[in-house]
Amino acid sequence: QLANIWDLSIWIETPEEVVLERCTQRWLDHGHAPDAAHARAASNDLPNAQRVGKMRLTADIEIGDPVGEHGQAVRGASVAN
Repeated sequence: QLANIWDLSIWIETPEEVVLERCTQRWLDHGHAPDAAHARAASNDLPNAQRVGKMRLTADIEIGDPVGEHGQAVRGASVAN
């Protein structure tokens, strides 16, 4: 397992709507039409992110929702036991 060779692991919790928005924007930046960009993000990227979230190991540091009200970055972390 790769986790055995890591000195530190960090997980940043990100709401699904933020993941979808960012992935959609990535596809828009690659020249996809808005509907196609959203469809690709919703059918491929979001399910992948959900799978990673369900299968991940507990991290040494877990940062709560980094996107607060109005999309402002929020600082805060907790150390996993």
